[in-house]
Amino acid sequence: MKTLIFLNGDYKQNSKALYKFLAKNSSLIIAANGGFAKAKSFKIKVHEVIGDLDSLSCLPQKEVLIHRFPKNKDKTDGELALNLARKRKSSLVYVVGAFGGRFDQTITNFFLASKYARYFSIIIPFGTELIIFPNKKDFTLNNVKGTTISIIPITKIVEKISSHGLKWTLRMDNIFRESSRCISNIAEKSRVNINFRRGKLCVSILFPSEDKLLRFLRTLTFPYILGSC
Repeated sequence: MKTLIFLNGDYKQNSKALYKFLAKNSSLIIAANGGFAKAKSFKIKVHEVIGDLDSLSCLPQKEVLIHRFPKNKDKTDGELALNLARKRKSSLVYVVGAFGGRFDQTITNFFLASKYARYFSIIIPFGTELIIFPNKKDFTLNNVKGTTISIIPITKIVEKISSHGLKWTLRMDNIFRESSRCISNIAEKSRVNINFRRGKLCVSILFPSEDKLLRFLRTLTFPYILGSC
């Protein structure tokens, strides 16, 4: 199941068309606290709201399921939303409003995405860039020719990583988190495969325009994100 999560971050980087598209193609829409107001401003219907709700001037209507938490808690509203997506057995989660604004919130959302990628793949759009946290160690990206692709290690080392379809090929290499070697590669083929033996990583795809990014999302099928094909 595809799930869309609205957080309370920066929404200026993308157009209303992107958020509308993601909502139309998601079976479940969750808003974390102030993310509800963001979704409402785009006239997107939210199914569930979660958090301490301190950012809302009024509570959502009755048809919205509300999960209210105390303000003094040990998880952010964003983590509560990701955990709710896990409980709802999501297989692919789009997260919007994750980046921008406060640095501490941005970096926390980045690491939360890497944590919850053990349960489902996560895609975070930001401007003309998609940040993908795959939940498999062998996956293929389709329709990416001409884009700029960066592979970002999250663990201290990503072991035995190989790539196919990129200008600078990796062949069973070990890539360290402190290395910038895998930044700004070029997709020379329409299909790019990345596989590795051990560790955790995310992939950034930089498109020349939001229209090209939307085209990628429109043709996205699960096997290209969730596993080898």
